Amino acid sequence: MAYKLVALDLDGTMLGDDKRLNSGTVELIREASEQGVRFTIATGRMSLGALRYAEELRVNIPIITYNGAVIKNTFSGDIYRECKVPAEQGIEAIQLLRNEPVLRYAFLGEEVFTDTAHEWTDRYADLLGVTMNLVTDLRDLLVDDPTMLVFMVPVGQASILTQLLKSRLDPVVRITNSADWFLDVLHPEASKGLALAQLAERLGIAREEVIAIGDNLNDLEMIEYAGLGVAVANASDELKDAADYVTDAPISRGVEEVIHKFILTDGEVKNPPIFSTES
Repeated sequence: MAYKLVALDLDGTMLGDDKRLNSGTVELIREASEQGVRFTIATGRMSLGALRYAEELRVNIPIITYNGAVIKNTFSGDIYRECKVPAEQGIEAIQLLRNEPVLRYAFLGEEVFTDTAHEWTDRYADLLGVTMNLVTDLRDLLVDDPTMLVFMVPVGQASILTQLLKSRLDPVVRITNSADWFLDVLHPEASKGLALAQLAERLGIAREEVIAIGDNLNDLEMIEYAGLGVAVANASDELKDAADYVTDAPISRGVEEVIHKFILTDGEVKNPPIFSTES
């Protein structure tokens, strides 16, 4: 199979703890791009937070952001998909978790707002590459529909609180987890899978010609959609169970493994990368 489009998750797939792209992976992606393969980003990050990575990877097609709520050309600014959370359900989500030890964030346009000042809020702003806007009560902002609400929760609590919200709000909104400590509230049609399908159709690329690579539950739908759905070695068990292929290597080295195995050499590893256990 000749693959024509690769969708890359960022955090946990392309990015490690330092949140930097591996230079070797970047060069390999550029090599594959020169052979006609197209690469895009599919991330839970806001569009602004993904821009610098798109530029470094020289992605020249629209990227998928906000967990599939938005498809945007980061260079022209053209938006091809935008799904927002109904404000009423956004307010209800905030109220349902009002007594829980969570940090609350609302994404409106390319700005992020919070009513829970904390040192982790500062770290989150640095991660996103934005200035965090502090307000008294997020509910007062939701006269307009937000693109996404994010709750930062204690490690180990995401599954419990996700189920709490789903029991009250499903299917009016979509609730997913982009990390073990993030709970994301989205429009019900905001998924990386639906967005990737729309993008592939726009590019005239068949589903069978698409590779999607991810590590967490917010990648599940695009892994299931793609002709080749890949979970990197550090992925959640649920994603690995759904994937067509699980890499031996974690994070960006796993992405390199996929490019070597399925794109540059038609299934045979050429010049095995340093993670290979083959002699």
